[in-house]
Amino acid sequence: MFKIKRACTETISDRLIERFAHMPPLDRERDLKSLRVDRLRERLLGGLILPFTWMSVWVDGVEYRLNGQHSSAVLLEMNGTRPRMLVAHVTEFEASDMEEAAEIWSQIDAVWNARSASDIYRMTGATTPQLCELSSKMLSICAAGITLDHFGNSSNSTAHDKAELLKAHSQFAVEYAMLTMDSVKSRHLRRSPVCAGMSRCYRKCAKDTLIFFSSVRDEDDTNPGVPSRELSRKLREFSVNTGMGAGHGKRIASPMDMATWCIRAFNAFRRGDQSVMLKGLIGGQTSLPAAE
Repeated sequence: MFKIKRACTETISDRLIERFAHMPPLDRERDLKSLRVDRLRERLLGGLILPFTWMSVWVDGVEYRLNGQHSSAVLLEMNGTRPRMLVAHVTEFEASDMEEAAEIWSQIDAVWNARSASDIYRMTGATTPQLCELSSKMLSICAAGITLDHFGNSSNSTAHDKAELLKAHSQFAVEYAMLTMDSVKSRHLRRSPVCAGMSRCYRKCAKDTLIFFSSVRDEDDTNPGVPSRELSRKLREFSVNTGMGAGHGKRIASPMDMATWCIRAFNAFRRGDQSVMLKGLIGGQTSLPAAE
């Protein structure tokens, strides 16, 4: 059985940073996320960081990192410019083999992921001034939509990763929430794939995005064939097969299809086209088209 070899709280030194940053990881460790590194750097520079919790496990005389990947990476990158008097709770385990080491990792991972995604988004909203008025459901829609915009269908982002994106793009989330405030009038827009399409368009031109999707919401153009009316019709006709907004008794579209329709209709609007043909994707693309 594995055991705790050493546990202590110590002031972070260059030696401790280098040790954890260069330590071989257990093979279950997730990829380094640049967004999380950026957020940790901001917290460090703003004086808002909590004590770190770093863990490792010794197997056959080799020390493997269990966690501390992102925090040690950003501290190493700061190269001596880090704030003073940072501390870390450091725990070293000892295991007889990799199977026991994996058991330690699974317990740590289970504790860190005990909160639901909704809990994590709600916590992000409560601690981000721009997001504090948004409902839990709206935060969830925005987190999923913004992630789909940035990483497409191939994303394996955790709820924590999505929360970091949500915070980084809080201004868009607020604009989206305001545009879809009326849950009846905006029901066809209150879906994460539509949020994804809007997010991509917003990054291209915020002003035109709000004008166009307000028209999609209100169906206020007298010409039924224009891009805003065509997109509105399409969104009311279809449901999504996964995620927020799934419905019954409607034709089914994939999240990628629905987000793509939003972007293509927006592009047609920006070109001044009087009509647009919105079709499903072919070939299972994993990324969304560009907003023009």
